[in-house]
Order: sequence, then C-alpha cells, then structure tokens
Amino acid sequence: MGKIKRIVGAALLVIFFMIASACEQATQRQPDISMANISFRDIPGVTAEEIAAIEALREQYDHFIYGMLFSTESF
Repeated sequence: MGKIKRIVGAALLVIFFMIASACEQATQRQPDISMANISFRDIPGVTAEEIAAIEALREQYDHFIYGMLFSTESF
C-alpha cells in the first residue's frame, strides 16, 4: 500500500510540473500588446466609410470621449 502511494504521489508531482511548465511557456509566447499602439484602423472589419467618419470627427473636435463598460462588446 505504501509503495502505491509513493508511485501515485510521484506521478502527480510529475504531472504538476508538466502543467506548470506548459503554463510558463504559454505566457512567454504571448505578444506584447500595448493599448498605446492600437489604432481604430487595426480593428478587423472597419470600412473606408467608417474611417472617413472618424477622420471627420477628428478634424471637427479636439477630443472625443467614448465610454463603455469593460466587455467584449467595447472592443
């Protein structure tokens, strides 16, 4: 019985280290995305008309404030 517990414990320990290693590697592969470098032109699906409308607002006003709760819809 003691031998089986040691084998199971060792197997769980190995699995834990494998998972921890995989998580570390996944975080290293993530690209560094800074919100300061994101433009409305980077958003997929933005049409030329929408870009023209945004440029017209930029020419007309000094600033533009858009508020929305944090969610997937706000992107």
